[in-house]
Amino acid sequence: MAVLLAAPCFAKAAVVINEVAWMGTAVSANNEWLELYNNGNSEVDLNGWTLKAADGSPEIDFSSAAVKTIPASGFYLLERTDDSSVPEVKADAIYTGALSNDGEVLILKDKEGTEVDRVDAGSKWPAGDNAAKLTMQKADGGWITAAATPKAANASGGQSSVQASSAASGVAQASSFFSGQTSQSGSVAVAWPVEPRIYANAGGNKSGVAGAGVLFEGAALGFKEEPLENARYLWNFGDGSFAEGKNVRHFYKYPGEYIAVLDVASGQYSASDRVNVKIVPSKLEIIEAGGEFIKFKNGSDAEVDVSGWFVKSGQNIFTFPANSFIGAGATLTLSSDVSKIKIGAGQTAELLYPSGSIAFSFSLRETPSQSQSNLHAIPQGVPISTSNVNISSISPAKNISSVNFVNKNQKPATVVGFGASTSPPENQAANIIYAAGERGNPGSGWKKWLYLSLGLGIFGGGGLFLVRRDGGA
Repeated sequence: MAVLLAAPCFAKAAVVINEVAWMGTAVSANNEWLELYNNGNSEVDLNGWTLKAADGSPEIDFSSAAVKTIPASGFYLLERTDDSSVPEVKADAIYTGALSNDGEVLILKDKEGTEVDRVDAGSKWPAGDNAAKLTMQKADGGWITAAATPKAANASGGQSSVQASSAASGVAQASSFFSGQTSQSGSVAVAWPVEPRIYANAGGNKSGVAGAGVLFEGAALGFKEEPLENARYLWNFGDGSFAEGKNVRHFYKYPGEYIAVLDVASGQYSASDRVNVKIVPSKLEIIEAGGEFIKFKNGSDAEVDVSGWFVKSGQNIFTFPANSFIGAGATLTLSSDVSKIKIGAGQTAELLYPSGSIAFSFSLRETPSQSQSNLHAIPQGVPISTSNVNISSISPAKNISSVNFVNKNQKPATVVGFGASTSPPENQAANIIYAAGERGNPGSGWKKWLYLSLGLGIFGGGGLFLVRRDGGA
């Protein structure tokens, strides 16, 4: 007797990027949205999944989405900024960050980081119409341009007529002011209501360094998406502060992730948009200073805008002009001809935030083996690192440790360092390090003893001379 064993067959669910409204809608160019489709036979848990553009905007993490699953043969709708991008169709997830009209590379990955689907449109979107507000939809063999079908079957191919009919009827019933027009596939094409309104554009997501300026540039558009000349702009930076103006610069004091919101108003109309802002700790420091220059290094992986920052030594102060930047991992050398600041032995150079708080301090000390003339050519100073510290709050830290540095023009010298305080930034103590020969060097007072010995010798010799003279008399 032959026994037939039937092995169970498991079908792996496949989630694809199904529709992209990169052009927005007739209501607003900012009303962008994306749609996923699960063409598998089982529900998919999207927790831990990501959908990211290669340029970093948008960057969507499904772990924070309102809905974290997509049903078998079902759709998943992602709307930009809020749930008004697709009227009367509830979003499964809200994201921030604009899609470029010139094209994007979109990558969908699962929780293991494995790429699930990709849209390679870096140079140009293969479908979609900005003027007519027709979306880019996946079809057999590629992409097509068609009337929008959010959470419904695409205009052709992809889903069965039963799925298309069911999904389309759900969309048609969702709004009394939608007009349904049957497409070739039997789905419903949604015609958006055109209502008078203005639009706000806060630009793309931002990144910056704590204490450095972040430039926000807004735009207000009219009914036909033309620039509005007399609009009012109000920015909420997400850290409790706000400012008014079309283009403004804001300084975040602490690292973190913020949401900045732009509100624009013109007459009786208003609109808003928002962007994500990521602020990382400052790693800007003075690594070398002397009579001819001061050298800075940006140790972070983000560009630093140092516009409005100060360099101070004694009574001399230099202010970085507008649009001054130091690239990620880059250095900047400031000539004394420009700054009018020359650092000599025993002097200190301070880098200050625009608020006046110390970002970094550099102390230049003279060692016995050095001459004054070559101080500017060798990095003899040792840094004093601070962060968001008010000038009046600096105090010595603890945890003494010993470190060594060597330069080619002198013998190795030992410097004594004081470890940084772990107190909050506003009370953080300075990390002070003195060069050898200034403190902690057993031979630093040999000159005093020499002069004292010579003085005692002269005094004793004079006394002996007087005694002999008196005796002879």
